Amino acid sequence: MSITTFNHEVDVSRTPFAVADSHVNGTTNGHAPRGPVTPEFPLMVSRPIQHQQLTPFRELYAQGIRVLHVDATFSEDFFHTEMRAWKGPGEFDYSYQAAYWRKLLEACPDAKFCLRLNSASPPWWDELHPAELQQYADGTAEAAFQRTARRTLPSLASQTWRKAACGALAHFLRWLESEGWADRIWGLFLCYGITWEWGILGTDRFPDYSAPMQGRFREWLREAYRNDVEALRNAWGDAVVTFETAAIPGEAARLAACNGVAWGGIGSAELRQFPRDRAAADFQNCMSDTNCDYLLDLGRTVREVAGTRYKLGSFYGYTLTSREHTAFTSQYGAGGLAGGHHAFGKFLRSRLFDFNASPYAYADRDLGRGCLIQHFPRASCQLHGVRVYDENDLKTFLVADAQDDRTISIGQTRTLEDTVRHQRWALAQALCHSTTYWWTELSGWIGAYLPNFDHPEILSELRQHSRAFEQLGGEAEPESAPVAIIIDERSIAALSLASKLFRDEVYQQLAAWSWCGAPFDVWLAEDVTPETMRHVRLAYVFAPAPSLALRKSLASALCRDGRTVWWAPLTGWMTDAGPDDAAFTRLTGQTEPLVYSAGRPLSRMEMRTEPHANGAPASNGSHANGSASAHGANGARTCSSGWISLYGACAGRTAEELGAIAGAAGIELYGDAPLHVMRGKRFLALQSAAQGRTLHLPPAGPGARWQNVWTGELVDESGPVRLPATDTLLLRRAEE
Repeated sequence: MSITTFNHEVDVSRTPFAVADSHVNGTTNGHAPRGPVTPEFPLMVSRPIQHQQLTPFRELYAQGIRVLHVDATFSEDFFHTEMRAWKGPGEFDYSYQAAYWRKLLEACPDAKFCLRLNSASPPWWDELHPAELQQYADGTAEAAFQRTARRTLPSLASQTWRKAACGALAHFLRWLESEGWADRIWGLFLCYGITWEWGILGTDRFPDYSAPMQGRFREWLREAYRNDVEALRNAWGDAVVTFETAAIPGEAARLAACNGVAWGGIGSAELRQFPRDRAAADFQNCMSDTNCDYLLDLGRTVREVAGTRYKLGSFYGYTLTSREHTAFTSQYGAGGLAGGHHAFGKFLRSRLFDFNASPYAYADRDLGRGCLIQHFPRASCQLHGVRVYDENDLKTFLVADAQDDRTISIGQTRTLEDTVRHQRWALAQALCHSTTYWWTELSGWIGAYLPNFDHPEILSELRQHSRAFEQLGGEAEPESAPVAIIIDERSIAALSLASKLFRDEVYQQLAAWSWCGAPFDVWLAEDVTPETMRHVRLAYVFAPAPSLALRKSLASALCRDGRTVWWAPLTGWMTDAGPDDAAFTRLTGQTEPLVYSAGRPLSRMEMRTEPHANGAPASNGSHANGSASAHGANGARTCSSGWISLYGACAGRTAEELGAIAGAAGIELYGDAPLHVMRGKRFLALQSAAQGRTLHLPPAGPGARWQNVWTGELVDESGPVRLPATDTLLLRRAEE
């Protein structure tokens, strides 16, 4: 191979993986060398139980991985019905999965398990409880779901099912303890919905009109409107509705904004109109809350029965990909706008979970142009003390010609060299952002079975990754980025179900932001405070219909300290009373909410921090509609007591354009875009698409130097550093 490999031959005291306290002379400055440690959140390996292929577990175990992420269920798994554990009322049989675990332990004797615990209903339960099933707009209770023959499922709002499921989970937990399995379990990973990821099943048929969901919606409305019927009537534009009569809107009402019911203006295709469509938006948020509530009830059951014995995690909060618009997620999106993932703040505030996970977002995973980023806002997750796990399902060159879903970027490489580069990129992301991951092999579940890792050089490389994470993972600590992407998850429900605004503005721009030459974070809008934004110089805000309280908190936290705030199209325009130009201006300082088309120069205004008496920000300068995407309006700078307001589309802007906007906001770029930058407090990673790219590194800091993690060599900061094309340069701050 022509690429750099880890140095296996150097003395143990000089390798960056063997001694966490190593310094520039290869000594430990009086500290005794320490061997590998088992991280609190270790690397793992997974594959579906289908066909019971043990190869990836056996191979990665031999490379030092000691936690196996495996399928399990306390009730039923839609996708692997052979595991059915709940055979009938009061009848449980866990023998199939126990036999599988024993087989795994024969191959990997010192392993522990993270159980991917599916929480679906068994068919007999559905048959016994027809009134508790999810119902669709046409009154039926059957639908086709991806990758399973099942046609019915309980309503997420069914308390009868919720109580039964939690009881079955408690029974399973007690069985783990009584049969001696508890000592073999590292963690429990609670799963449901599309591909285990809590996306609401059946969304293309517009659920859920069951009696349990109708009752839950009315309860939700009482909570949302604080039992104030006049507030409900004003929001819905309905003078007679009550909490007792409010009904789930029909399919036509839920589609009104995208089904030919026009209300004029360029925003028609993007936003629901309030108050006309407020009931539909409310119900969409109710579905997210109810979906999350089921997950939280399962989490509480684990804590009540097992305490903190197990690490507890899930797939939830796919805010960043809340509309991929692909056949894989379906038209209206089991993983999309109506997919039930927009209660992530509730999930985080519950304080029940130790970690949250997702695959890398499928927008663009390609070397030299893409990004490896979570489906959920990592910065918010870490703010709440929840560990971030990535499902590393990148495909190696061994499966390069295997069939997959071409509508998403799976991250497929065609050479051994590129496979190694891809995996190093994943490790660099984990160390820079203080995250963890598990390697997964999905062939056989997707397409024909082909081993993903069965190559000696791939396995040798992954062994080094395992060693590196054991030795260096404890040093990883995230660092606030100067660029923040801020998303109001509850505003997603204000988007028309046909809207492509979020897809174009946020999801498909993740790669461009990744290559703009500066690091960035993603935040839930509710976590934006003066303290969390202290290091942010450029904030991009997507919030079409923020609440009044959120408008005030965003303005207070962002519109200050010389910061540049970029308001996404239509942000703040929709209010309870409908589109409101004045409300838009009060939040953004801008005056033309409908002028935002892709490619159009951004509107830029210099603002004072102090608002007018009427709440509108005050302008310090003239409205400039020049090419702010290149240099800012006339190259002007705001004073430290003010802020800059930008308005317009991010959609379609290149990494170079975003880098220029970041530079104009006062961010010191690591280099001209396209340049991929990831940084934590101890680690820095850089990736270039160009051959022979050189740049000057920022200083490592007092008493420290940059050390190349791949080679262990110290970097000369006095001159330019050459970046290998499409490979990731990963540097560690080593103390002298």
